[in-house]
Amino acid sequence: MAGKIEKNTTVILNYTICDSFGKILDDIYTKTPVNITYGEGKLPPGLEEGIKGFVTGDKKSVVVFPEKAFGERKKDLIIKVKKNTLPAVEFVKGKSFVRLDKFGQFQKYVISGFIGDWVYLDSNHPFAGKTIVYNVSIVSIKKKHGVDHNIGHNMSNRKCISEIKTKPKNRNRNSHKT
Repeated sequence: MAGKIEKNTTVILNYTICDSFGKILDDIYTKTPVNITYGEGKLPPGLEEGIKGFVTGDKKSVVVFPEKAFGERKKDLIIKVKKNTLPAVEFVKGKSFVRLDKFGQFQKYVISGFIGDWVYLDSNHPFAGKTIVYNVSIVSIKKKHGVDHNIGHNMSNRKCISEIKTKPKNRNRNSHKT
């Protein structure tokens, strides 16, 4: 029997990110599988909760509401600045660029609008506020540091690496004492 996704299982999965209308927002993970240890928080919370109990070979959709996907849109992440304070870029709605924020950190902004000499910059995640549909395909599941439960798809373009943890032998324990 194939193992199920549970805490401390290593999971390789592919997925696409769609909006609630079926429009594909991101499909990079259909080409590049994701390798995670379940329960470590490497996926958005709603996706992680949604795949619990899946088995190798499962192909399912997981619907995740904004609060457990990329968060709600936050008005305080939209700022209004004078055009002349920005780099010389073409001011087009949807254009993104990086600039320093008020804390001196680099932040990605998207032009969300402009009026006269003012530009509205949005640093919300592009998928914030959206219900997300993940179309998931489970490639393999392993017990962490254990044996394969089941390996699904032929992934000939990937190399298998065995995890072998060994401690180097310290032949001369007293060599660092003076």
